[in-house]
Amino acid sequence: MDEIHPIYHCRRSNRRGKTSLAKVIADHFQISLLREIVDENPFLGKFYKDIDEWSFQTEMFFLCNRYKQLEDIEKSILLMTKPWWLIIIYSRT
Repeated sequence: MDEIHPIYHCRRSNRRGKTSLAKVIADHFQISLLREIVDENPFLGKFYKDIDEWSFQTEMFFLCNRYKQLEDIEKSILLMTKPWWLIIIYSRT
């Protein structure tokens, strides 16, 4: 029988403890923690100044980053022989 490999996705509004919760879970189960790359988004500052104008570009940047992160994870997971867990945190602070 194949082992179950859960992926947890935690998404809430800003400053609600998502990262703290994810760190506790990751530490407890000794699993990897994948965080959204916020600091590298060149559109984020513009987004907060003019949401209507920059929301699409901001979200596309996040989407492309998520795709790349998951693609890299998939490659590393395929090489693993032990069970794996993954927690994905989407936070914008």
